[in-house]
Amino acid sequence: MFELEGDVFSIFLPGSRRSRARNIVADKPQNKTHTHDNLRFYTSKTEALYFVFQPTVGAPVDEITTWLNGGPGELSLESFFQGNGDFVWGYGQYAPTINPYAWVNLTNVLWVEQPVGTGFSIGEVTATNETDAVKDFNSFFLNFLQTFGIKNFKIFLTGESYAGRYVPHFSSAMIDRKRPVYFNVSGALMYDPCIGSYVWEQNHGPIVPFAVKDKKVLERNASFLTQLQARDKTSAFVAPNPCFNIPEISSQCPLRSDSLGYPTGLQYLYPGQPIYSNRTDMKKTTNAPLGIGWLECKGPGDTSPDPIQSVLPRVIGATNRVLISNGDLDMSIIADGTLLAIPNMCWGGEPDFQSQPNTSIVITLLDLQYAATFEANNGLMWAQTYLSGHMEVQSKPRSSYRHLQWLLGHIEMLQRNANLHLTWPDHILINITKEVEESSVDEYP
Repeated sequence: MFELEGDVFSIFLPGSRRSRARNIVADKPQNKTHTHDNLRFYTSKTEALYFVFQPTVGAPVDEITTWLNGGPGELSLESFFQGNGDFVWGYGQYAPTINPYAWVNLTNVLWVEQPVGTGFSIGEVTATNETDAVKDFNSFFLNFLQTFGIKNFKIFLTGESYAGRYVPHFSSAMIDRKRPVYFNVSGALMYDPCIGSYVWEQNHGPIVPFAVKDKKVLERNASFLTQLQARDKTSAFVAPNPCFNIPEISSQCPLRSDSLGYPTGLQYLYPGQPIYSNRTDMKKTTNAPLGIGWLECKGPGDTSPDPIQSVLPRVIGATNRVLISNGDLDMSIIADGTLLAIPNMCWGGEPDFQSQPNTSIVITLLDLQYAATFEANNGLMWAQTYLSGHMEVQSKPRSSYRHLQWLLGHIEMLQRNANLHLTWPDHILINITKEVEESSVDEYP
């Protein structure tokens, strides 16, 4: 096991005076130290990837779960601030709040801003494919492990969206290095991932069936749907709903402000509110470079083959623990499109799932009931999350928490019960405890 000493991460409430800073961990007894800095590549003097690392607040574990956002060029700090980090600063919130579903409840978590040029990472942008990105990331990761003296840990790579390309390529390259003392890849998890042909399989191909299935959410009638194929899919939905959000089609007006400046494609903040990650006090607190302007998403560029062609089946075969999940309300990468991509690869001697995934994931916490469906086949777990948009750790954190429990080996099937290890505030925890006592073990997650 290991311990890290570092600065306590502080969140600064709106306002420029440091006296208004609130220590986000003040109300919690656990050790909530974070380490955050730019760490150079093992052989580089000019490039460095920015990271945030936090050891688990639960029982010590010999594992590291790495989180990568998509893009290409989307920043992992987005999920740290609004998804699976220790606190959340969601859309429309005046200030951050404790995240009861923080992944550090279960495991040590590393968030990395990559490739070079993303977020607070520094250096000249040269990567044009996954081979370049793999070389940079794995060099950084080895340097990270050696810097903190970490050996013989299980490694889990996770992410969302375009990380559906990063995670399989990075994992496969680590496996190829045959150095389990540093690269003991033990599983992978991807949300709404770009694993196949984005244009034909995962977006354009299934767009009309998607619109028909979710016509009530989209508020479209039958005559409209008959014309959809002849019209631009985006303008068709934006016209009646100016706040329409492709990654989460249930979004409605009024548009809520986002502390990171990116609630939808409209990129909106309340007047006078700066992007939190660009505040000088925040940068100084987190050792971020003062001269870099932080944007949640930056430009694309990748010439690599689709992961389903080779690297993803290899990771499934090597780890026997890969989870792919897609949100029902995601129109950027459509769930049926991801299911279409999966049969185009072969793993474990079987070409694909042998039946339509339909086993329910039941979560009876507070107001949740049937949360998703799932299917498992030879090391690959598929989950389709109800009422979730593109960013599942933000949209449906409780389901994401269950997925992580499976990835780490705490449970073997997604509908099985497991110790939650939640970090709810006391007044909410009392209500949850009461509900547990009144529910049967078989019904409660």
